[in-house]
Amino acid sequence: MTNNPSQNKILIGKLRPDLKIFPGGTDASGHETWSVFDPVADRYSRIDADDYKLLSLLDREQSFETLLERIKNSGGNIDKENLIKSIYFLEGGNLLIKAYGADGRIAQNAENIKGKRLVNYLLSSYLFLNIPLLRPDPFFEKTAPLIRKIFNKWTMLAAGLLSLYGYISLLPQTERLGSIFWNSFHIQGMLEYVLAICVLKALHEAAHAYTAKLQGIRIRKMGVAFIVFFPRFYTDITDAWRLPDRKKRCLIDAAGILFEILIGGFAAIVWNNTPPGAVNNIAYSLFAVSVISTIFINGNPFIRYDGYFLLMDMVNIDNLYIRGNEAVKKFCREKFFGIKSSEKDSAQDLPGWRKRFVGVYSLLSFLYRIFLYTSIIMIVYLKFTKAIGMMLFALEAWLLIVKPITNEMRQLSKIRKTFNEKNIRMTSISAALLLAIFFIPLPWKIVLPCEILPAEHQLIYARTPGFLKALKVRDGSSVKKGDELFLLENPYLDWDGRNKKLDMMIQEICLDQVRSDRKQMDYAQFEFKRLELLSHSLSENTRLLSHLNIKATMDGMFTISDRHTHPGKWINEGELLGEVFSSGKRLVKAYASETDIARLKIGSRASVILDGTLKKYYGTLISVNPAPLKAISSENPLLDICGGNLQTMHSEDGTGLKFVFPIYLIYMETDKNSSPPPGRSGEAHIREYSSAGISIIKKIINVLRREIAF
Repeated sequence: MTNNPSQNKILIGKLRPDLKIFPGGTDASGHETWSVFDPVADRYSRIDADDYKLLSLLDREQSFETLLERIKNSGGNIDKENLIKSIYFLEGGNLLIKAYGADGRIAQNAENIKGKRLVNYLLSSYLFLNIPLLRPDPFFEKTAPLIRKIFNKWTMLAAGLLSLYGYISLLPQTERLGSIFWNSFHIQGMLEYVLAICVLKALHEAAHAYTAKLQGIRIRKMGVAFIVFFPRFYTDITDAWRLPDRKKRCLIDAAGILFEILIGGFAAIVWNNTPPGAVNNIAYSLFAVSVISTIFINGNPFIRYDGYFLLMDMVNIDNLYIRGNEAVKKFCREKFFGIKSSEKDSAQDLPGWRKRFVGVYSLLSFLYRIFLYTSIIMIVYLKFTKAIGMMLFALEAWLLIVKPITNEMRQLSKIRKTFNEKNIRMTSISAALLLAIFFIPLPWKIVLPCEILPAEHQLIYARTPGFLKALKVRDGSSVKKGDELFLLENPYLDWDGRNKKLDMMIQEICLDQVRSDRKQMDYAQFEFKRLELLSHSLSENTRLLSHLNIKATMDGMFTISDRHTHPGKWINEGELLGEVFSSGKRLVKAYASETDIARLKIGSRASVILDGTLKKYYGTLISVNPAPLKAISSENPLLDICGGNLQTMHSEDGTGLKFVFPIYLIYMETDKNSSPPPGRSGEAHIREYSSAGISIIKKIINVLRREIAF
């Protein structure tokens, strides 16, 4: 016995009488549609005019040929092949009453598919898992009239304008908002975020529920949903399928997002007009959560939440994600394997731009899901249990990449006789080239922010305070070791020196007098000690006076630190006056990320381009610090607070700055004939040859080795 329902001895069952069919509005082509509700499976399906005609003829048990003849006589447009698919769909979904003589393997296949779906559900439930808790329809039924009176069009307009004012008032404070956000990841801040999420999400789901109830839609249940173990509330408003008006469905889809945006605007006003404290912190948390949640979760159309259903109703394409996947799969089969399928995919019937739209959406949705799930799993990995994070990575790779590819390869193996040899050759060559590009070492340019330092330099400080009497050399001139640079004068030291000389002369006379009188010989040693102290004091005065003549300690170029230095200016002790640096090689101090430092090798050649210039200076990498920098001076011109590219944040103790991401210090030495001016900043360009595939494999192995080592 075969599975072909066209055999006359196999009867097709009639349609279940408990199914409910509602008008579904028009599809993207303007054709009328209907919604079929299965109360047993609690599921809706959308059908077109041909399917509706088919369901109307399933009023009794009949053979396949009889049903096909009745369809033709009634003016239906379903051929034999599509009828077979429709019958299998109806029987597989248990929408028909089983007829005597029907193939028993249909039920067995359904059970097998059900078992496989259960396994897949258990594996993928960590991505999306819904737990119903309430059946709140009676409550919303009673309170809906009051909500209608409160939230009328005038109050909503006023609330919208007020919320818009709140967002506009924050535009001049974007830097402050970002700084507060980065510094809010502590215990108190996380508790405030949790409180904000609970309040916002409860109001968000209530907005969905009341909007649906005001449209006459039943609120099935409310509960908690989990995205990679992160909880959130959800409301089941599947009965919105009963509404044929797309505008009403769009309003239900967008209600939670709009209400959350309104609350975010109100919170912005409170935050902007209250002093620091608990109210100010909670208002900021409400604002931040509403914006982040709308952009990345609820308002995002690439995951199956509000944004996805809103986009479906706006473009009038049901099952957008499934249709997109079918379109991409058919395109790949045709281009890579030359499979010319006579079957129509669900996207092929879409008019105009919608055919391309579903394919582009499928690709973008796939990429975003990988980004979102990987980001959440990274949080679990870095902030919580690393073992669970690694398990989630493996599950993500299996469910999103390995399993779909395995299933497709299994299906392709069954139809390999339909492959086109020309397409197979081109696909094989392209795959070989991609593998070669992936594993063959290729040149990669690494660009690092840097600053220029002289290879040898001496800072010139004032060792003795005084007035500047003369500047002996000009800024930027060449000097020799021992050349005078600055001449200071200190009248206080001069006066003190003269006094000490006079005191010494008096003390010498006193000492002679004591030595000439026998009665005072006992005091001679004491007077001699006083003379010795005065001598030491005069020597110190002479030493300090000698420091007033400041000389170069090495050969090189002289640069003054303050161009406004002039004769007569008072110079404090320890004040930086200038610098003498070698006129040959320079040191390039660069900052590398964790990704870049893994590709750097000592001895690699580099080029340096200073800010505001096009000239290149060449050098060699001489040092790589294996430990990341812990702290950095706030005066570094490469930091983001000074207009640079290195992202920083305040340290935990609030006394300094630290890098947002790990940064490593490297040094390069320029060639003798390539000496950029010191004190400048720019970019260091290093070209390294590496294989992307081998680098990724090494990183995975290193992570596994580090995390599973005991």
